[in-house]
Amino acid sequence: MKILILSLLLLVSGDQERGLELYRAGEYAAAAEAFRAALEKDPDNAEIAYNLALALWRAGELEAAETAAEKAATLSRGELSHLRDGLLGNMRFEAAKAKAEEDLQGALQLAERARDNYLRGAGLAPESMELRRNLERAQRLIEELQKKIDEQEKQEGEDEQEQEDKQDEEQQEEEKKEEEKEKKEGESGEGEEEKDPKADKQEDPSKQDEQKQDPQQGEEQNQEPQPENKNEADPKQGEEQKQDPQQQPEAGEEKEQEQPQPAGEPEETQQQPAEEKSLSPEQMRRLMDALEKLSEQKQAFRAQMRAQRPKVKKDW
Repeated sequence: MKILILSLLLLVSGDQERGLELYRAGEYAAAAEAFRAALEKDPDNAEIAYNLALALWRAGELEAAETAAEKAATLSRGELSHLRDGLLGNMRFEAAKAKAEEDLQGALQLAERARDNYLRGAGLAPESMELRRNLERAQRLIEELQKKIDEQEKQEGEDEQEQEDKQDEEQQEEEKKEEEKEKKEGESGEGEEEKDPKADKQEDPSKQDEQKQDPQQGEEQNQEPQPENKNEADPKQGEEQKQDPQQQPEAGEEKEQEQPQPAGEPEETQQQPAEEKSLSPEQMRRLMDALEKLSEQKQAFRAQMRAQRPKVKKDW
């Protein structure tokens, strides 16, 4: 019987030693298998359960590692509880560092849980320097993550404010462009308004009356101005007047020739009272025809006068 118990202890110690060697060599998965084999042969061994938890953590099997650590604390009746808390703190601390690159809030939560684990383990084992150092590390990580979160929130707030300001500027620019467009459309609309054709044709009634009553006045204004000083007149013109005084028409004749009555214009239209405000289109047309005929007669008369003047021989 004693020989059988000794053989079992040697087998258990053999698997545990092999697990420790594999763990030191960095072969964590193989080490975990060795520790499992040892724990199956000695299921109440809290030390083997703790070593298994370490190997599983390093191998990346976090849930299994946490279960093994809890089992070690239970088997030791609380003696290895501070090691369990230290191991759980390490697991969450490493997870927080890995998560910090992509999720600051999630990393902060893991870091806070790691700090709580270290704090509880340090309370169970105040003499453990390792737990105190890990507690300080977790607290520094929490502060760093909180600082990054504050900076990120500040930057996001500035970006959001900048975006809002940009949107406000764009909206103001659009409103300004709309106002300018409406202003231009209003100005162009006023400039392009069609005029009343009747208003274009209608003239000042008083001017129309003057033109009808005295057509000779407009003809005299179109004639060439005569020099004011008779002494300064062209000597040639004076010589012509001396040589052929009979060629000059009398004033009465000229006046009568310059005042022909417009064809087809009734006498009432010539003496239309000044109170009349406007003329009908037919009356306007007749008036314009009469003025054109009067202008043609004036030009014909001038041509006739120039043709009747004899040529003067120069004596100088």
